[in-house]
Amino acid sequence: MIAVDRHARVLLMRRHRWIVDATGFESPGGIVETGEDPAACARRELLEETGFEVAALDLIADFEPCPAWFKPATWCS
Repeated sequence: MIAVDRHARVLLMRRHRWIVDATGFESPGGIVETGEDPAACARRELLEETGFEVAALDLIADFEPCPAWFKPATWCS
């Protein structure tokens, strides 16, 4: 998700990724649990990862960020 505050600032998190031994900036995100509404997931992940709550959600795009790494839940048996 791209979290934008009322001042049009984008919220990014500084996160260390051990696999590449580097720290970088990322937007909040996560995995939609089976049966979970994507909007509920966005709200939950934003709160869990940043401590911020969202006032409104707008769907502007829908995409698979790593289609070669993960199967969508509907593909799993």
